[in-house]
Amino acid sequence: AYFTYVSDFKTPTPTGVYDSSKLNIDQTIVADAGDTWYMFHRELYRVDDQIGCPKGGDRFRIVVRSSNDKGQTWTHRGLILEPEPAFCQYTDGDVYYDKSQNQWHALYQCQQPCAAGGKWAVCHASKSGSDPVGAWIENADNPVVVNGEFYEQLGYPELFEECTPDIVQKNVDGSLTVTIHGVEGVGAYWNLY
Repeated sequence: AYFTYVSDFKTPTPTGVYDSSKLNIDQTIVADAGDTWYMFHRELYRVDDQIGCPKGGDRFRIVVRSSNDKGQTWTHRGLILEPEPAFCQYTDGDVYYDKSQNQWHALYQCQQPCAAGGKWAVCHASKSGSDPVGAWIENADNPVVVNGEFYEQLGYPELFEECTPDIVQKNVDGSLTVTIHGVEGVGAYWNLY
C-alpha cells in the first residue's frame, strides 16, 4: 500500500465564534456514489441550552460536503442532521450509500439530555436519492441502540455507552454488518454486529 497527498482542508464552524476546526473531525468519505465524493463530518456549534445537556450549549451536528475533483476541493457544507430538540449531540458514526436501493443510511452517536441520563446511544437516519444533501429522515425508533443494550445481552453489564458505529458492509440479506465500541471507565471495547 502507498499513500499520495491530495489536499488539506479545514472544516471550521461557519459562525466563527471560536476555532472549532480541530473538533470537527471523524470524517467519512464516500467515493462510490458516482463521480462525486461526499465527506460527512461532525460540526461544533453553540446554542442556548434549553433541554439540559451535559455540555450545556455546545452541540455537535452532522454536515456533508461534496467534491467533483476527487478531493482536490470541497464545497461549502450542507447541514443534514441536527440534534435538537430531542437529543444533545449527533456526532461520530458512519454513512453508507446503498446503490441498489438508491438510499443513504447514517448510523451515529446521539446523546440524550441530562433528564434522560445524558447517556450516549446510536441513532439512525436515511435519505432517498443519490445526493445526500438535503433533509434526512430520522428513524422514529431513535435511539436504535440504547445505552447498555448490547453489553447486557453479552453478559457485560459493566460496559456502557455503545457508540461510534462503523458500517463494515451490506450483507446479502440486506442487513448491515456494524462495529460499535463501549467503555467501562478505563478501557474501550470493540464489537462486531
